[in-house]
Amino acid sequence: MEQKLKLNSCLVIVLIIFIQTCASVTWSQEKNGNYNIQKKAEQRSLKRFTLKEWMDSKDHRALMDMWLSINTPSPYEFMLSGSFIQYSLESKQAGATMRTNKKSMDGSFSAYATLVGITAEYQNNVEENFNDVTGMFNVRVFGNTLQGTHITFHYGLRTRSDNNQHYRLNQSFPAVTLQLYMTKYFGAQG
Repeated sequence: MEQKLKLNSCLVIVLIIFIQTCASVTWSQEKNGNYNIQKKAEQRSLKRFTLKEWMDSKDHRALMDMWLSINTPSPYEFMLSGSFIQYSLESKQAGATMRTNKKSMDGSFSAYATLVGITAEYQNNVEENFNDVTGMFNVRVFGNTLQGTHITFHYGLRTRSDNNQHYRLNQSFPAVTLQLYMTKYFGAQG
């Protein structure tokens, strides 16, 4: 019985020591845990946005997006042109000089999406009694704008008919155009 009592006392002492150790570890973890939680909360509050800062940041991003949309070139380009040509032609026949006045009206429209485009042209030559309708598919192989140096390959269909509709000529054709700018405001086209 004495051994049993001694064994029970040892178990009680070991149990008390175990409970004491667990309690002290838990208490120290709670103390350090609260400290860590407070410290982390303070660090988060330093990094946190206020409503005013968030609104300012949102406005700043909106202004940057607007500036970028204004200053980024569009991938689409459009060109509309028209001309009225009037000239005189002198010819000599049998020693006599004949002077003939000529008039022609032209118009064209081009639309490009980055490097590929289409062109429609119309020419009405009143004096020579014909008109041309032309449609072209364009591929720009060098350059990136209509208003800069570029080389463009064209393939199209031209329909020429007289104003009285007596004849009609359809012809497909390839073409290459080169536009070369020497300075910002001076260039040559061929």
